[in-house]
Amino acid sequence: MKWPVLLLILFVNRMACAQSTNADNIRLTIRQPLTFAYNEYEQMLSPKTISNALELKLKVKDKPWKVSVTLQSGNSTDLYFLSNRLLLRPTYTSLPPVIGMSEVPLSPTPSLLFSMAGSSSRTEHHTVLYDLVMMPATQFPSSSNIGFTILFTMAEP
Repeated sequence: MKWPVLLLILFVNRMACAQSTNADNIRLTIRQPLTFAYNEYEQMLSPKTISNALELKLKVKDKPWKVSVTLQSGNSTDLYFLSNRLLLRPTYTSLPPVIGMSEVPLSPTPSLLFSMAGSSSRTEHHTVLYDLVMMPATQFPSSSNIGFTILFTMAEP
């Protein structure tokens, strides 16, 4: 007999922003509700995508910089379940084409999204849109709700 299961991963729809004393800063906007819902275990065997889920805006000046992403959770079981199953897939970027943009699996270890050398003395504005993808499960979680945080970091290399 098959039992229906509901796995719901919820995020709060908000904007995060970090400011520094110089011209460089990063801003993240959640553009779509970040929820993955499953009614049956079989649904967890296929990838699920939230299109254009996150918008990352960067304001940079003359210093080189890099942007990294880290997956965090207050529950180590949830973190283990989600590590390398949740990924960011870039769908649009205003960054120069020489900056390679690829799919990045999220994990508790910081992963480099991209880096860029410093520009001229003028301020540049860049935007990157990401899909959020949940890959198929190889194991099933014990709880029905899983929460986590995606932390973006902008720093000098």
